[in-house]
Amino acid sequence: MTVTDNPTLDGEVPKGKGEHSDAEGKLSLLTYADLAEAAMRMQAGATKTKAGWENLRALIARLQGENVGVLDPTQGEAWGIKGLRLCGFQGTTAEFSMQIDPSPGISIYHGPNGSGKSTISDGIRTALSGKTGWWTDVTAPTGRSKYDPLWEKINRARDSAQSWAEVTLVRNGEELMLKCVLTDDGEVGDAYGEWRTSSGEVCTVDMGSTWRHALEGHPPVFSYAEVERRVQQSNDLQRYITNLLALGGAFTYLEALVSELSEAASASKKKIDAALKDGKARVAEVDHRFRLSEPTVEVRDISWPAITDNIEDWLTRHHLVDAASTTVEVTSADVQRLRLALSTVDAAFQKLESASALTSPRIAQHLDALYKDAVEITPRGSMCPVCNSVVDDWVEILQENVERHAVLSPIHEEACRALSELRDASVVANHVAEIIALINYSDSGRRAASATAAANAERLRAVMRFHGSRPALEVREGFLALRNSISTADWYAASGAAVEASEITRRWLRERRGALEAFLHTWRTEQEKAKESALWQETKKCASTLADKLRKERTEHFKEKADKRVRQLLEDVGIYLNGIHLTTTRAEVSVSNSSGQELQLSMLSAGQRNAFLLAPLLSTAESGPFSFLILDDPVHAFDEIRVDRLASVLVDLSSERRVIVFTHDERLKQHLLARAANGQAWRVSRDVEKGEISIESTDEMWRVLLDDARNIVTWAPRPSPTAYLTEAQVVRGLCRQAVDHALHSCVVRYSLAQRQDVTCNVSSIDAVDNTLKRVAFAEKMISQTHSGRNPIDEFNKICGHYLRGWNKAVHGADDAKANLNLEIEKAREACALITAWDFS
Repeated sequence: MTVTDNPTLDGEVPKGKGEHSDAEGKLSLLTYADLAEAAMRMQAGATKTKAGWENLRALIARLQGENVGVLDPTQGEAWGIKGLRLCGFQGTTAEFSMQIDPSPGISIYHGPNGSGKSTISDGIRTALSGKTGWWTDVTAPTGRSKYDPLWEKINRARDSAQSWAEVTLVRNGEELMLKCVLTDDGEVGDAYGEWRTSSGEVCTVDMGSTWRHALEGHPPVFSYAEVERRVQQSNDLQRYITNLLALGGAFTYLEALVSELSEAASASKKKIDAALKDGKARVAEVDHRFRLSEPTVEVRDISWPAITDNIEDWLTRHHLVDAASTTVEVTSADVQRLRLALSTVDAAFQKLESASALTSPRIAQHLDALYKDAVEITPRGSMCPVCNSVVDDWVEILQENVERHAVLSPIHEEACRALSELRDASVVANHVAEIIALINYSDSGRRAASATAAANAERLRAVMRFHGSRPALEVREGFLALRNSISTADWYAASGAAVEASEITRRWLRERRGALEAFLHTWRTEQEKAKESALWQETKKCASTLADKLRKERTEHFKEKADKRVRQLLEDVGIYLNGIHLTTTRAEVSVSNSSGQELQLSMLSAGQRNAFLLAPLLSTAESGPFSFLILDDPVHAFDEIRVDRLASVLVDLSSERRVIVFTHDERLKQHLLARAANGQAWRVSRDVEKGEISIESTDEMWRVLLDDARNIVTWAPRPSPTAYLTEAQVVRGLCRQAVDHALHSCVVRYSLAQRQDVTCNVSSIDAVDNTLKRVAFAEKMISQTHSGRNPIDEFNKICGHYLRGWNKAVHGADDAKANLNLEIEKAREACALITAWDFS
């Protein structure tokens, strides 16, 4: 892939090869790596657009990671076609099989209508794709009829016990067998593939996904009748051309996945919106009912959550934690507990106030220990060990203090316990204040009492956070303030109202929560996807932008390649392809004549229309994962010039791939054989009664060459003294060429039988520079693994002693007269032997 630096405008990929082609300008299938590269170069301005691109890039990276190491037959070297087997398929009831040379070249299968050519072609296509229809999911147009199309093919042969099609592909020592089995109604019931790797491992092939897109983007089988019948409208042409852009399985899957995730997030968001609307209505009904029946109680309205909110936090804030929640309440027990706690503290403080002063309890235990030590000291003296002054009776004073501490300590501990209980109970005051705030009071005294109580409760808690439960002076002052504020008539009235309001509020909140159950279920189920709705909507826009960019670039490149093929086929009649514009539903194709006047497609003749539909396919054939191209009746309505022009294109393509042509048109056969140095011709015939299709070689090139040699011997005029080559030299040169072609065919058959790389073996023998060495090379190749007789040994026994003379004759030497007819017959016998040898 060619990477261009410095992106330009927002959303633009710089012009150049970009993602549309490889180094040779081929429209290859896009991979996830290609998509990641394209997405990385896209720019965005707005924050939400940046988020969309980042999300798209992350998704592509995830898909790329998931596909690392996945076996994909569309990657790597291209597949050649080795053979076909059919049974009970279309025109053949009996089992039919054929071997195909997968190396580059031309194979022509000719025969009259009804001989089985289309059966073979359709069998290959059906086995490759695993379905009986066209490559894409487009159905044949039915017009206004509600019945099946009149000309739709019946794929299962009549009265056949079984029906299946099987094709075998090969590359670099690997083999891929694809098979589909048809049901009684002629549809594919089972389709599968087995991939035998070069190491001998066999694995199952997924005939969907990437393989399907490879077939759609680079269809290796073309049937004009099928294409013409299905491309009738602008949207049909749009699908036909869009598939040939070969955007690939990765691109299609990414588009579909983004759309799926976006739609799923939007659907979740819609569900939540609908549930929220229903929840609001239900809560409004609950609130309306309580406000009518309980006008003195007011519960705050709900502030509804945003899609990104934590629903549990939201429930807690609105006291809706669960259906049985009593989150905010004041009961009679709470009020009584607060009163009791205040009374207990008040009694403890009164005891402390009535008792004499008490030294800090913190040093009481130390004083006790000091006293126990002091009574054991003799003499004690009159110096006090605490204040270091003269006190004659300091031991007696210490004894009194210790005894007083022992009496007063329980009173002090009682006060600490009472303060601890009050500290817990004082929280209730805040609850009361919160509930009171929800009540519509006209009595300002109650409001003031509750506010004062709440403030004093907070003050007491503050000092107790510092002093703890010790009855310090600040604690006593805070207690007295709280006690006094809760001892008023207004407070008692407010407490009673709070208890009543609390019960009503609990019921109100419980019914609110019950009204929200359906909403909460939907929220919890859908929120994770729903909150990504906006992001996925933006991601979908970014994916669409990327898709438009890729389609536009590939369309431009495709147009250049298709125009080249249109010119090759139609330039003599002045028809040119000026432009292609694809939308999501239509294809707008601009065609003009030699004068620059725009033409409507409907103005094209039948032959021109055929050429126009064939050109796009021919323009992308070299880019796909298949090193073969099969054409069924490609010269429908062609004139002589069109036949010759197509033959030229096909021979050009055959230099790097196997081109297989099925035709009843003898003109195409003749033109191809005349142009192709590597052409083979086969006659196709069918026994109508038995339903058997058979093929036989009619014009193997070595036979054609030897027939030409025989004609020269028979009909050649008297030798001319000015001729460049003599009769004998020409005949022997033809014998040598025949041997070379036969050796080529022998190596192909041997490679197929031994599961070796056909293209590699053929290239190796073709690289040897003379016939003698090629024969020796073939003999060595075949003897390496083939046990028993070697056909090259038999070949040498028949005509080996002629080879040197045949080789010299090509270069103008060895003009000695001989029995040329005998040499021709020996060449024919030897070539027939090695091309018919059974290597199984």
